Amino acid sequence: MWTMPANAPYELIAVPGGRLADVPSGTLYALRQAAVCAATDAVFSLVELARMPAPTRRFGSAPAVDFALEDRDLVVVAHAPEEFAGLCGAPGARPSAAPLAGLCVVVTRAAHQALSLAEKLEAVGAEVTALPAIAIGAPADPSALDEALLTVEKCDAVIFTSENGVDRSFSRLRELGRDSRVFAGLLVAAIGPGTAAALARQGIRADCMPDEFVGEALARAVDARLSRGSRVRLFRATEARDALPVMLREAGHAVSVISAYTTLRAFDAARFSRLVRDHAGRAPERRVVVTFTSASTVRSVVEALEEAIPEALEDAVSGALPGARASEVLALCTLLSIGPITSAELARWGLRATLEASPYTLDGLVSALVQPRS
Repeated sequence: MWTMPANAPYELIAVPGGRLADVPSGTLYALRQAAVCAATDAVFSLVELARMPAPTRRFGSAPAVDFALEDRDLVVVAHAPEEFAGLCGAPGARPSAAPLAGLCVVVTRAAHQALSLAEKLEAVGAEVTALPAIAIGAPADPSALDEALLTVEKCDAVIFTSENGVDRSFSRLRELGRDSRVFAGLLVAAIGPGTAAALARQGIRADCMPDEFVGEALARAVDARLSRGSRVRLFRATEARDALPVMLREAGHAVSVISAYTTLRAFDAARFSRLVRDHAGRAPERRVVVTFTSASTVRSVVEALEEAIPEALEDAVSGALPGARASEVLALCTLLSIGPITSAELARWGLRATLEASPYTLDGLVSALVQPRS
């Protein structure tokens, strides 16, 4: 057992249990509010997940806390030896009968979105590791987004195809001194319930949402609500597919495609490969599960692995994964896709989705993983 020195420039917080659900709300709040946080190996993944998108430092053992502190005003050290369990109360019971008990699931959503899926997975017993595949950045030409938002009243309909598109567009709208009233009188369309919920948080109710949450179905649903020649603005990622705008143009509408954000690669290939190596040899139903929630998460993971193997990951994958390529590493995992577009992107890289969500939502993703084990 180690103790905190007198007048130490950091605070010690004990973290009981191995899931977010086991951590008291007050402790979670302290972790999320800390300006700087470091965690021991035993609880690093848990603390990292709780703090996302804020960063978390890692150190290997509790006494090894003498990293540079001079430029920091606060460090919370999270550590969970038995001696400290009482500081946060008794950990919650972990249901051994939970359908995903002990199953390692990798969440690849962007850091600021990882928690929502992680909590759903933990609720059914999964051991979640957050390894964001992408980060969200500003579009290459922000002025185009500004112009589209400032003149949005001139169009007849606006379409959003992701939560990030909604959040980025409305954030910029506020910076421009405007608010959701600019969309009054326009048809507002969302590709699915997650995007519709993001609009609702901004005070906008989606007028149109397809039964199938893909671009093609959204194009048909929007076209059915518009007169030929309508002016449509589509707020999306720079890298998104073109099926939606192409179909609307073919239906006779004037479509402006607006890049609200761009996706950047953020995947930690070395950490992922070590995780796969540690689970190698287990029964197929106990292999690492990798969740893919968009085509961009697939591209990021595969490209990061292809670049990192065999050079940087040679040590990480030696023995269990000698000379492995990205496809060979991922072949040792269960690949869980949120829908057919994401599954098609996996296929484009020579991979096959082991499971596919239905409906194409986060809840559908969790259900697809739970059902075969129920």
